[in-house]
Amino acid sequence: MKINKSILAAMLALGIAGIASADDIYITGSTAMRSTVYTALNTVNVVFTNSVTFAGDFAGGAGHPEKDNYMNFTGTIVGNGATVTTIHCHWSGSEAGVLDACSNSVAQTETFMPASVTGDVTSNTNTLVSGFNVDLGFADNSQSFSRTKSPSLTGTQIGIVTFEWVRNNGLWSAGSSSGLTNITDANIQAVLSGGCRLADFTGNTNDTSFVYAMGRDNLSGTRVNTYGDSGYGIFTAASQIEVDNSGNMIDLTGGGVYKGDYGYSSGGTLAGQMGKNTTGTTDQINGGTGFSVVAYFGISDANTALGNAGTAALTYDGVPFSRNAVLSGQYPFWGYEYVYKGVSITTSGVAAYNRLKLLATQNTGVWAGLFDGVKAIHKADMLAGRGGPTSQPQY
Repeated sequence: MKINKSILAAMLALGIAGIASADDIYITGSTAMRSTVYTALNTVNVVFTNSVTFAGDFAGGAGHPEKDNYMNFTGTIVGNGATVTTIHCHWSGSEAGVLDACSNSVAQTETFMPASVTGDVTSNTNTLVSGFNVDLGFADNSQSFSRTKSPSLTGTQIGIVTFEWVRNNGLWSAGSSSGLTNITDANIQAVLSGGCRLADFTGNTNDTSFVYAMGRDNLSGTRVNTYGDSGYGIFTAASQIEVDNSGNMIDLTGGGVYKGDYGYSSGGTLAGQMGKNTTGTTDQINGGTGFSVVAYFGISDANTALGNAGTAALTYDGVPFSRNAVLSGQYPFWGYEYVYKGVSITTSGVAAYNRLKLLATQNTGVWAGLFDGVKAIHKADMLAGRGGPTSQPQY
């Protein structure tokens, strides 16, 4: 019996992708929002009508699947009949979420776990697959502040995500910098421009070592909010460093370049590197022994970073992060979260979007508590508002 070539190609494509479910939805975007989406997708009658089967890549570690970079949820979606659907998530960063939603050709390069994966698996043991259009993209900022402004996407503002600066295990004990816990816009602009003397933080001329920024790549919405809030400029190129597991500066190009427009694709990976002691390693940029690092995070990843010895949270212009400080507009380091429909969204993707956009208005019954009120805040709770990451909150 001869098989039609187009049918055979489709069968082979399905075999390569490992798709085992009847229907599939693909989601990318905000790492700052992933724990809230994880909770929503696991709560019966929010998106799924039943308890889901979950799989993750174990990137969040034991007991923290909400921090996994790759997630799969399988069940039946409210408003989508009896179709069994797998929602595949790759938390790739907010800018990636907008970019993927805007373009078929770009979205097809994004990788996901196949539906055949079950339980928690280490990221190097499951075979990631690509070739799928993204249905939904989550972003920590509106498309108008994104690098990808067209085509214009349909989206909904669904809540608030919060951020924090953290210092590493560095040379913070020198001179008057002992116990230093504050960062200003001027400090941020200086470190993002390539580093500055510790004295610029402390005012003590004896603090002659250097402070550098580590941060996210240009697909990150955390980076968009950081660069916008501080006045550095959302689209201004970064001059950030990276460190290895011994606290040594990494040669970013193999050609002796130790700072530049580079960054981590995952806030969780960045959080792990903040625990590396840099007090005795070589400053490859300005010379000498020892340097210090500051970095910016969504609150969930900030808490992970703060679990490392020698780290500390930084107040922002003298204001410590707290829920009440965000609500009132005193603490400015936060952004609006959006969910956008992809240009090639499927019928099942529309059903999921219609449920997820209700996060903006529903806060009782099964919807209550989906926002934890710290890492992510319900819109109805906010007393302050803002025009976007380049404007200050107004009460």
